[in-house]
Amino acid sequence: MLLTDLRYAARVLRKSPLVTLAILFTVALAIGANTAIFSVVNAVLLRPLPYEQPGRLVWVAERNDSLKLQAFAASVLNYLSWKEQSQTFSRMGALGFATFNLTGQGEPERFTGGTLTASLFPLLGLKPILGRSFRDEEERPGAEKVVMISEALWKRRFGSDRSIIGKTLTLNGVATRVVGVAPAALVPLSNGDMWIPLTIEPAKEIRLNHVIIALGRLRPGVTLEQAQAEMDIVAGNVGRQYADTKDWGIRLVTLNALFVSPQLRTALIVPRTAFAPVVAKVSGPCSENGTNSATKSSSGSTTRPRDRSVLAGTLATTATVSCAAAQATNTGHACSGAETATIVIPSSPISFARGSRRWIGLCRSPATPIWRCVALKTSAARA
Repeated sequence: MLLTDLRYAARVLRKSPLVTLAILFTVALAIGANTAIFSVVNAVLLRPLPYEQPGRLVWVAERNDSLKLQAFAASVLNYLSWKEQSQTFSRMGALGFATFNLTGQGEPERFTGGTLTASLFPLLGLKPILGRSFRDEEERPGAEKVVMISEALWKRRFGSDRSIIGKTLTLNGVATRVVGVAPAALVPLSNGDMWIPLTIEPAKEIRLNHVIIALGRLRPGVTLEQAQAEMDIVAGNVGRQYADTKDWGIRLVTLNALFVSPQLRTALIVPRTAFAPVVAKVSGPCSENGTNSATKSSSGSTTRPRDRSVLAGTLATTATVSCAAAQATNTGHACSGAETATIVIPSSPISFARGSRRWIGLCRSPATPIWRCVALKTSAARA
């Protein structure tokens, strides 16, 4: 049966080259679109973030309801206050934005990057590809200038030279020593190619200057709701202590929600419809046992009946079928010997039965090739 169907399909496709090209183009487009969509869904929704226990990581954002800011960057001074008062985080860290001009080694080049606290790598569970991350003492004012470079920059500009560690680069006119090569997992949080320690000088900071992203790792056993309740108290304490921050609160956002907003997550979810198949028998003239009647040619070979009722397509709403097909739907239709009956077809794939065998699919029947049924509603197919 399958070989016969394939031969028939080949003949039909040869007779209609334009239709064949259109089918091939449509199939290729559909495969490409599905591949692209799945790649996005896999990267955004299915694949876990490249950090240690990402479900325990949260963005500690500032919130201002009067300004309609539900999640905003934090100020350095507020970050310090949170670290002092919070008990629900096992560790906190922060990162900021920076730009760098590299000179003195080949062509000058400008890079984007950021500033990181020494606690950020342990917080995320990241390890440098080469060298080390920052140390606490390197955050202090007047400390030696050090830098970490990205894996991509290390490969592109420095040819994956492992001796880059300890070398000095001139960044923004200042001699800066390379201490490590950061993994690609850092880039989603702080896009760029170079990072230096986040140096905090409280006397020079302004509490309403929101310039950093603060992150925290929840202690084992602490839920997001418990941490939010504590941070609401902390925000109230800071607001009472510093009047200019009384309108600012704290909102905890999971790291997954930081990368994928609820709206985007909803848009990426592929809706799935439940199958509600109609069971029908594809038959010729209605026989007593409800099966297809086949005739034999003079040569003794079995031939298909020339007229068949085909129940096909997801767009059909009603169909006129043989009495055997109507009876097979179990919808209460009484043929009473009538030649045909009208049944309702739901917008879903159809289950076909013939005798004791059953097939599931879109117009996939033992007697009708699937390519004959696609895009049909109800038709009297010809062999």
